[in-house]
Amino acid sequence: MNQLRLGLAVLGLLSGTALAGPADSPTSKPFRQEIRTEYTRADGLPSIDVRRVAVDAEGRVWAATAGGTARFDGRSWSTTLGSARAIVSEAAVDASGFLWAVPVPPERGVALRLQGTVIKQTEFSSISIGLTGSGILLDVAFAGNHLYVAGERGLWHTNPHPEALSPVREAFQGDQLLGVVNCTRVAVSPSGHVAVVVDDHDVSIREAQGEWQPLGHVAVKIRQLAFDSDDNLWIVTGRGPARFDREQKQWEHFTTRDGLPVDEATCIAFGPEGSLWLGTPRGVMRRDGRTWAYRAGRRWLPSDDVRDIAVAADGTAWIATAAGISRIERQPVTLADKAAHYETLIDARHRRFGYITVADLARPGDLSEWSLADTDNDGLWTGMYGAGECFRYAATKDPQARLRATGVFQALNRLHAVTGIPGFPARTVLPTSGPDPNDTYTVKNDRRSQQNDPLWKVITPRWPKSADGKWFWKCDTSSDEIDGHFFFYAAFYDHVARTSTEKARAAGVIRAMTDHIIENDFFLVDHDGRPTRWGVWNPDKLNHDIAWIQERGLNSLEMLSFLATAHHVTGDDKYVKITRDLVDNHHFAINLQNQKVTFPPEDINHSDDEMAFMCYYLLIRYTKDIKLLALYKRSLRRSWQFERPERNPLFNFIYAACGGEPYDRDEAVDTLRRIPWDLIDWRMSNRGRADVHMIDDGIRPAGAWRAYPPYGVMHIDERYVQWWNHNPYIPDTGGQGRREADGAFFLLPYYLGLCHGLLE
Repeated sequence: MNQLRLGLAVLGLLSGTALAGPADSPTSKPFRQEIRTEYTRADGLPSIDVRRVAVDAEGRVWAATAGGTARFDGRSWSTTLGSARAIVSEAAVDASGFLWAVPVPPERGVALRLQGTVIKQTEFSSISIGLTGSGILLDVAFAGNHLYVAGERGLWHTNPHPEALSPVREAFQGDQLLGVVNCTRVAVSPSGHVAVVVDDHDVSIREAQGEWQPLGHVAVKIRQLAFDSDDNLWIVTGRGPARFDREQKQWEHFTTRDGLPVDEATCIAFGPEGSLWLGTPRGVMRRDGRTWAYRAGRRWLPSDDVRDIAVAADGTAWIATAAGISRIERQPVTLADKAAHYETLIDARHRRFGYITVADLARPGDLSEWSLADTDNDGLWTGMYGAGECFRYAATKDPQARLRATGVFQALNRLHAVTGIPGFPARTVLPTSGPDPNDTYTVKNDRRSQQNDPLWKVITPRWPKSADGKWFWKCDTSSDEIDGHFFFYAAFYDHVARTSTEKARAAGVIRAMTDHIIENDFFLVDHDGRPTRWGVWNPDKLNHDIAWIQERGLNSLEMLSFLATAHHVTGDDKYVKITRDLVDNHHFAINLQNQKVTFPPEDINHSDDEMAFMCYYLLIRYTKDIKLLALYKRSLRRSWQFERPERNPLFNFIYAACGGEPYDRDEAVDTLRRIPWDLIDWRMSNRGRADVHMIDDGIRPAGAWRAYPPYGVMHIDERYVQWWNHNPYIPDTGGQGRREADGAFFLLPYYLGLCHGLLE
């Protein structure tokens, strides 16, 4: 992707879901975290084909489905009497907890009143004063104890005693409504305003104690009518929502130019603090007064086909879909609460022999059964998690953080011990009591990989055994792994190691890794005596071999950071001398001025960004030479400018910790707040959104970014993220709900921010 173009995008103000907005409140204050729960037949719904949902003032929830109606008791759904009359098309709950509904199929003059498992039928035909026949009823609405029922023959309402019903004679007075009785929609405001739709297109309103006033004809069919908490009247059509402007006396239509992700609307509901929920055939959207948040895919909804929405007084949204009900709560939590939540997830499902990894689920979305497998980068991910615990200990002195960091220290030390090669860590390990992994890694497969990647390394065995015979260890260790090890051991040395012995152990590992690279002519050399596929920091390779031109800046940065870290923990000046040689004779400091690759688009590597920022953190914090430091900071600033549209909290906090000012604190905090509570890899697609630009100029896969403020990538709650090496411009992310991320990608930037005083 052409990130030069994206990097120059104007950054708008972000809109958080927070009680404490990212720009105006301390980061320790609670904010609204969205937490989703799904309900299907397994939870008591008569059918997953849900047509309507309603909530009363006491929080009682009703659902109208293709199999009948049900009421939620706080944990599960109880089905009402299972007759055809319990299948309804429209519904509203009164103040006494009764559900008033229009039956399916519609019957002349009939509405239903339901409570619990009891159904009462109320006939309207006997009181259809002045009308010929009873007519079909089409809609119901409630305000206080006043029930309004709309139908082919007019509009009715109840008095405070719901058993007595009387016609609304005023609905048939005035020139505009004289003789027009086909009321297809009705809505009532909290203050008593009543609005109706006649013949699907004509809207009229009667303010409390006032006369009916026509609001005009709407060209497209009106699907729903509703009032917000300020008595503003809204309509929903297939072209989106519109609000009646009482001052201008005209409809204000919301379109894609207002940032609306999907312009076809099916239903609307209003919550506290001015929030607006809008249902569509492609998901649900919430507007907080400034911007729209898009909620689609299984992370948020059982089905994107949204039929109805009801919002409780506490802000909880109940969403009726074609495959069940979604409850999206907005729980007040702090960033510290989220960190504790993810720590709990890790302890429950994400530790494999001390290594932090994702959990593979036996069934989509089901956390009751899972398995853990090795990855190519167990050392990297575990090192980043462990570094977070080191920063946590520095900020809080919590003994649990020290215990967890020490556990990571032991796990990473095992990766060094099993190889028997000083300074050369394994990628990961497997116990020899299990299957032999070499059965799937053969020379034949390696030769096949070389056809696509000429630099691919053929090595056998790919999983040697440790000297004690207890472990298979994975070789061909990458630069990613080395970056993760340096990042963790440096943090452990600075913040966790308390005794001279502990510091010496951490410093010893750093020295061994650095010396291994130096002594092997700036290569990482494997058990076969040859460099690994990615372990290349040799000056001749980086400066003169065209195959390594794209890695020149990053690998120069890595090597300089390794040397700076080794000098920091050992005090050995040989690392300073080697640094001077690489800078003066091999222009490594100049190489990293264009560290971030921005062209051609297909060579942009987001995994490299993650590696680079960890190396910048070590290099800039440990470099004493003022002139070199200025060059390093210039390189960091250039890289950070390209990353700004991504709103990445790790990159922003590292930039700030290295003296970068100003940095995008508000955007970083907003991202931390938006990271989903549920970390299952549900498929999420932003392709085809009206507020998104797709960029296809030679990029594979295609890129997507917001076409309206706030510009940049899709917010993190609208895509799936597992680590910070992902491409945030990919429009389609996630999988089939068969994997749960570990949450360490939240913990590291959060704890680093705490450690450096960037968060409260």
